[in-house]
Amino acid sequence: MKHLVISLLLTFFAYNAFSTNIQIDTISGNLLHYKIYNDQGIVLEDAYWQNGKNVGLFKRYHENGTLAQEFFFDAQGKRIGEQKYFFENGQERLIGNRNEGKIDGSLVWYDEKGEVASVVRFRDGKRYTKF
Repeated sequence: MKHLVISLLLTFFAYNAFSTNIQIDTISGNLLHYKIYNDQGIVLEDAYWQNGKNVGLFKRYHENGTLAQEFFFDAQGKRIGEQKYFFENGQERLIGNRNEGKIDGSLVWYDEKGEVASVVRFRDGKRYTKF
């Protein structure tokens, strides 16, 4: 367990997260749940850590507390499934899908009013024009 906490803290150090407050909770065995807060007590990141990498649900927040990113990591630390990014006003900014860590399917960009701005299609991590 001590190794997991040290690994997580070293990762935060690499990203200059020490200007914030970190809360680490043990879930079970070598799975940690952590939250990073800014100086005003607003959650900036809420995620899980195992074997030196993020796993499961990962949420990152803007400084104003609105959701900025939401996605999932598999047990190997690769992003999988639907990936969402948001503007500070809460509107969706980008939605896409990852399969085995690679972009797969349509990436849809939105403007701050919620209107579709553009769509780019990918297959197996490469831009694809025909489906």
